[in-house]
Amino acid sequence: MKKIMVWTSKEIKKKGLSCLNQNFAQAYLIVLLLRLIADIPALLFEQDYSIVRLTQTSSILLILLLLSCILLVYLPLTAGKHAYYLDLGQDRADFSTLWKFFTQGSKVYLSIVKGMAIRYLTVCAGGLILIVPGILQYYRTFFTPWILAENPEMSGAEAMRISRDMTAGQRMNLFIMQLTFLGWIALCFFLSYRFSLLLPTSIGRAVSTAVYALPGAYYHAAVAELYHQLKG
Repeated sequence: MKKIMVWTSKEIKKKGLSCLNQNFAQAYLIVLLLRLIADIPALLFEQDYSIVRLTQTSSILLILLLLSCILLVYLPLTAGKHAYYLDLGQDRADFSTLWKFFTQGSKVYLSIVKGMAIRYLTVCAGGLILIVPGILQYYRTFFTPWILAENPEMSGAEAMRISRDMTAGQRMNLFIMQLTFLGWIALCFFLSYRFSLLLPTSIGRAVSTAVYALPGAYYHAAVAELYHQLKG
């Protein structure tokens, strides 16, 4: 019988924060950059830029373009972000890691795109069936992006299988660890609301994104530390 590793959220978060403090500015900037990129579709759907104003053909082309950018640009960058945080705990983090999967050849790039896409489609498919299967799939495949970031030529199916093994007996602990970040999220929500009242819409959105990136960096550092412990 496989031995279940015992850990606490407090312990993991403390180690993650220690790693984050080694290069906080760079780690924060990476999360901020990814969040700013993720906000681009939201800007297109605002009232002044609504796709409703476009023709049906233009709307379809715009949606296809956004999906292509998510698949071909955002997913590899997300894998690069995970790779950076894995290196952060090993004292070898470098900002260029963010785009490393664009520079390692087409085989690695396509493998990352395929693996990351399979994971997210699997979670979405579970969610479309019922909410509970979607949640279960999310936690079963929780470490898949991290596994792919460390092993880019691995197939998505194999990475998900390893993730299921790593998270066996740990899924409730993962959920509880995520709950411990709710206080930070609530604080960010309050600050973002205040900024939205005081600043113009576009500036307020940018400031809110910068605020939310702070606990985001903390969270990724903690998950990276947990990954290093559980993968053994």
